[in-house]
Amino acid sequence: MPLSQVQFAQQAKALKLSELISALSHALDITEGQPVGHCVRCCWIGMHIGREIGLDARQLWELYYTLLLKDLGCSSNAARICELYLTDDLHFKQDFKRVGDSLPQVVRFVLQHTGLKAGLAERFKSVLNIFKNGPGISLQLIQTRCQRGAEIVWQHVAKPQLTMRPFSDAWLEIYLAAETEHLTTTVGAYRLEGPGLQLFADIQGDHSTIIGLPLLPLFTYLRQAGILGN
Repeated sequence: MPLSQVQFAQQAKALKLSELISALSHALDITEGQPVGHCVRCCWIGMHIGREIGLDARQLWELYYTLLLKDLGCSSNAARICELYLTDDLHFKQDFKRVGDSLPQVVRFVLQHTGLKAGLAERFKSVLNIFKNGPGISLQLIQTRCQRGAEIVWQHVAKPQLTMRPFSDAWLEIYLAAETEHLTTTVGAYRLEGPGLQLFADIQGDHSTIIGLPLLPLFTYLRQAGILGN
């Protein structure tokens, strides 16, 4: 049974930023034809390097999400690849990773991947265009990947305010014992959706923003863009 907007909003509020970005990272791996867990492995390696060189907690937080989304924009050149090579961009990208820089390998790759399902005349025309304008085409694909991947389609700034309450050392020990497994993976070492709510005397601002993603402004943008229904 499809979710109502209220149910969707309730579930979205419980979604952690790390879970959302991890899902997007997994989707990027799929669109790029990468092995399963490619970005996660890169993130694991990068985080270990970050700790070794002494990055602070905020820098590690930024590094974590940067590494998970390092391939953002890679799929933006899919349409251009399909247009130039008359082929499926996913298989094209997978096989292209195995091509060296020698001319015979490049020629073999182009002949084996261009317009296999197109007519002979159309395929010949595409191959000729690739060999004639190869450097320019490569530059276009790189620019498409970088520029479209960096384009900001929506942004929002929110400044919630949280006031901590006075609490005893004994209560703090109980809190730390209850939240041990979450302290090292949660920004600020507290979870508003859990016992962390008891750390505060007053909270001003949107709950979802504090957790990591301002859902209400995001929903407004998605409705305006026609992605969510009105």
